[in-house]
Amino acid sequence: MGLVQSLSAETIEECDDNPHPLHSVDHLITFASNVIHLDQSRKAFFAQHHYLIVDLVNGKLVGRNRFRQMLLGDKGTGKSTLLQILQKYIAHYYRDVVIILHNYSTKHSQIRIVDLLQLQLQRQHPSLCREYNSCFDRSDQIYKQVRNIENMLIKHKLKVMILRDDFDYVYRLDRHIGAVITTEVAIWSGTQEGTMHMIVSGCDKILPNLAFNQIEGLDMSIYPSYGGLDLNNTKLQPRYIDRL
Repeated sequence: MGLVQSLSAETIEECDDNPHPLHSVDHLITFASNVIHLDQSRKAFFAQHHYLIVDLVNGKLVGRNRFRQMLLGDKGTGKSTLLQILQKYIAHYYRDVVIILHNYSTKHSQIRIVDLLQLQLQRQHPSLCREYNSCFDRSDQIYKQVRNIENMLIKHKLKVMILRDDFDYVYRLDRHIGAVITTEVAIWSGTQEGTMHMIVSGCDKILPNLAFNQIEGLDMSIYPSYGGLDLNNTKLQPRYIDRL
């Protein structure tokens, strides 16, 4: 059993003693510090996302599009653990938020956002699954699919948090599916409807260069999906995690 899973129940019990947990940045930092050591870069990560989560659920992200993030650090710095902690915290304290955590280094790496969202709605809002499945057509352009899904989220006042771990692996996928996934991320990360927050994570030595199309002479046999839409840093703000 992993570190986050093994300590989560104890951490939640302790944090439930806080009389105003949803309004305190210290509450999330306490929750996280009971699982891992927090240096300044990790405290800053959780502090910022406390405010972003509160703004998300209160509808204060409408008209904004420069808050989604690219979480970066060396391999082994604990980026996956940070995302797991955030996922568990939101799942427990913000149960109306549709929370999705997906690791792209797994055998299910080719799954799209629309499919991840469908799976999570089945768990959290099963009564909406039929409407969700009929609100968009997979043969449509991806922009139109996102627009229709977003209209449904607005209609039901749903908020979504998407955490995408090891995102650099997407560029190792077949060019077609990799292009679909990166296009989805580019479109979602540029929306201003205030329905969704997203974090993608990856190695600081490769992901920014892949995502921002900044590599010349790249071996396309290793990264066949490189060179699609530029996930520029106005859509995904880089945030670096220090090695402990």
